[in-house]
Amino acid sequence: MRLRPQNEYMARPELDAVFDRVKSFAVLEASRGSGKTAAIREWTSRRPDHVFVEDAADQAVALRAERALSNGATIVIDQFERAPLGLAHELLDLRARHPRGRVIVAGRSVGVLADRVIRVRHGIERIPPEVLDLTDAQIEVIVGLRPAAAQADALRLPLVCLTAGSLVAEEGMDILEATDLATDAALREALDGFGAVVQRAVERAAIPVELPEQPQHPPGGFDFADYRELINELTRRGLGTRQDATFRFAPAWRRALNTRLRRAAPVEFRRAHAAAATSVASAHPLRALDHYLAAGQLEEAAAHAREHWLELSVLRPIDTLGVLDGAARPAVLRSTTLAALAASATEASGDHPGAEAWWRAAIQLGGRAKPPGTRRGSRRDRAWAIFVRARALRGLSAFSAAATAAREGMTLLDPSRLLPSRGSTAAVMMTEFALALLHDGHVDAARSSLHLAATLAPTGSAGWYSARALGAALVAFCGDTRRARRDLDEIDSHLIDRTLSTTSIGGWERFARAVMLADDGDREAALVEMARARALATPDAAAFIEVGRMLVQYVSGHPEHATDIGSAERFRSDFVEAAYRWNRAWAFLATGRVRLARAMIDGFDPRLVSTVLLRAVDLRIAGRDGDALARLTPLLTQPQDEMLLRPLAAGLALLVAVAVDLDEEDVAASALNRLDELHTVFGSGVPGHLLRERDVHAVTARIPRSRSILERMLPAGARPVSVIVAPAALTTAQERVLSALAEESSVPEIASRLSLSRNTVKSHLRAIYRSLGARDRQDALRRAARIGLLTLPVD
Repeated sequence: MRLRPQNEYMARPELDAVFDRVKSFAVLEASRGSGKTAAIREWTSRRPDHVFVEDAADQAVALRAERALSNGATIVIDQFERAPLGLAHELLDLRARHPRGRVIVAGRSVGVLADRVIRVRHGIERIPPEVLDLTDAQIEVIVGLRPAAAQADALRLPLVCLTAGSLVAEEGMDILEATDLATDAALREALDGFGAVVQRAVERAAIPVELPEQPQHPPGGFDFADYRELINELTRRGLGTRQDATFRFAPAWRRALNTRLRRAAPVEFRRAHAAAATSVASAHPLRALDHYLAAGQLEEAAAHAREHWLELSVLRPIDTLGVLDGAARPAVLRSTTLAALAASATEASGDHPGAEAWWRAAIQLGGRAKPPGTRRGSRRDRAWAIFVRARALRGLSAFSAAATAAREGMTLLDPSRLLPSRGSTAAVMMTEFALALLHDGHVDAARSSLHLAATLAPTGSAGWYSARALGAALVAFCGDTRRARRDLDEIDSHLIDRTLSTTSIGGWERFARAVMLADDGDREAALVEMARARALATPDAAAFIEVGRMLVQYVSGHPEHATDIGSAERFRSDFVEAAYRWNRAWAFLATGRVRLARAMIDGFDPRLVSTVLLRAVDLRIAGRDGDALARLTPLLTQPQDEMLLRPLAAGLALLVAVAVDLDEEDVAASALNRLDELHTVFGSGVPGHLLRERDVHAVTARIPRSRSILERMLPAGARPVSVIVAPAALTTAQERVLSALAEESSVPEIASRLSLSRNTVKSHLRAIYRSLGARDRQDALRRAARIGLLTLPVD
């Protein structure tokens, strides 16, 4: 049999029309042997003003593209899978500068140009590969023979499955033996001189993870009715299950069929899987990973996992683990990236001990790996290796070491040199580095990294969402309410795949929404949302979310419920531990357990705004308003650090109340002005339990304009009634003496009334003055009334 040249082109007017209709930029992805090269070569040869570049690896391709586009011509570039790094970026820039020209890119893979977000952003058209499908008549012309109908049917995977299933069910055969019999004849005939047609047939026989129940174009030449019946029959015979509008092959059948195909045609099998991987890489990352692993292309599989990290590691972790398990553990353990992918997917599935084992394996593999060479892109390779190490260290709760790795990784990511094809991956790395820095207490650096990550990643992509969700959680926690709401609104408007919100990344989004609900006064809804965030989170994030639960309670005016909230200490980083201890100290103060609070406050940095606030509250409980005023007054000139907005706003609100009590109206007015500024710029609020009812009445009576400010800053529905009570500093006998003192009794009258000696009364009075920090009788009565020991009104 004499075969004609494999890519010989037959005139096809309908295909020419497809190319002619391209407006500005189009891409065509098709596997080897599809006839695309011959088609576009023939099309351009009949159009003198068109430029055809057969190999994208040509060193002059960018120059030729610029010349053609500047003249308003069309340039067609084939074999784009061989394109050098950055060519896609250059073509997008050239097309923007020369809008009269056209660009058509073809290949087994067109890289970033196949990404849906990039195509929408730049108006790139996609030429469906189905336009290249050959009819039986065209196959006969190219190959020299027409395959029999039975032969063609036997090459279709689902029918092979049905045949094997019948042999098992009716003859009682072993699954491997049945698969051998079902595929032998088809493969033998298919491999007999078919060339490109064989490639396509074996590619169809490369076992997918799943088949859609209602595809746009049914595979294998089926019409829609036959295809639906085929899916029904596959399900009835137990060859798989239906789930989410797809038919999923049973793992045992996939392994058996793959094994048989690999043995029968190892070269064609690997080639088919490789071609299938490149054709579905952008649209179906999980299927592409499966194909790469089946083809034995571990480097390509690792590179693909890097490009689609979030989709594979957190979006469908169970399915990813199934694919990696099918590839066998030894294969996965030869790649640092794949081991880290297994760890991340295992962690996302809830198996934390199993995830830690994989994280340790990833670190060991990274330590044995050779350092990257000096080829182009090696900085990014090193950054990725550091990303894996930082992620693994965080997974093992080694937060300080993860932060050290993160700082090293950030120095390797030069934003000015990042190309769109790497933007999402760079965003994933920067988000991880930001989280590592946050756990180590470097909040400003973390926020800057998150902002940069969200800028680099395509809007709406998984990388963009991870940066936006974590950023919203961070600014909501710190009190920048307006920024948090903007971030959440952007997520609502632009996120492409909403299923990401059900992953561990979505836990950060829910955390931010919970804090916003608490700031709005909806405590119950905030706690429900926080519980949902906790259910989605990784262990280290869950520890942070527990602090968020405490924040919700005290923002809503219920700090008494925050003292029993806790999490596993080993998952708390230094930053989370500090935030946890601060919130517990605040809750202890608010519920009268002053000794416990003081023991915790003594370990805090006295220079921090949060520590100043706690000290001032402690002093006010003790009735030492003058000392509290001295502590709080420097907040009037405190720089507006966006990470300290909550304690700063709370401290200023407390300063207003203390200054009014001490008749320092100028100080109170200045503090009120800063509060108004914080709310106007950042939307900052004041905890519901911080100000007592009498504080609000006193402030609004002295400074009438304060009413509108406090109403805006206190959570809606939060009662401005203090739950801060006096410490148990007075004995029962001292409280009786204090009550008698309030009735303006003299020492002899108190002694007679209470049946005590005068010396005993004097001793009790000295103890009362000391406990309240009072100078004299009137000062003691005023301080006792303020902290609730007396019910008498105070002038």
